Order: sequence, then C-alpha cells, then structure tokens
Amino acid sequence: MPSATLSHGHRLVTAAPRDGQLTARQAEVLSLLAEGYANKRIALVLGIAEATVRVHVSDILHELQVENRTEAVVRARRLGLLHLPSPAGV
Repeated sequence: MPSATLSHGHRLVTAAPRDGQLTARQAEVLSLLAEGYANKRIALVLGIAEATVRVHVSDILHELQVENRTEAVVRARRLGLLHLPSPAGV
C-alpha cells in the first residue's frame, strides 16, 4: 500500500476510497487533526477554504464511523491509516 511522509512527520498510508479508506486530501486533513490543528489553521496549511476543511472533516468522521475528531485520530491509528512518529528518546 502506498505511503507518504508529510512535512510535520506523520506517515500516511493511503488506498483507493470506497475500500473504507480515505482520499489523499482527507488523509492530509486527518494528519493535521492529529497535530491538534483547528480548521482555520488546516485551511491555511493546505491552501484551501475553511469550509472545504469542514467538509473533509465531516467526510472523515463519516468514513471512520466516529463522532468527533479525537475518535477519528484514534480509529485511524488503529486501522493503520495514520502513523504518528515516536516521541524523542523512545
């Protein structure tokens, strides 16, 4: 399965949507959610409208069958969709 490393250190594993996976853009948004970024900051980082970020977040929640951003990050890690870097010294 293809993966990519984003500038903030997360490695994303992506696959075709409709396999219960996220699109590449949704994976980027999810990675920034994992960093604790607010929608406005995600929009600035990705160069998209804040309304578009809200749509992506909603789609992520729906796709992962969760109720909130924190649950989305936890579920994504469990599914192997998001790999956070190890803390320094570990």
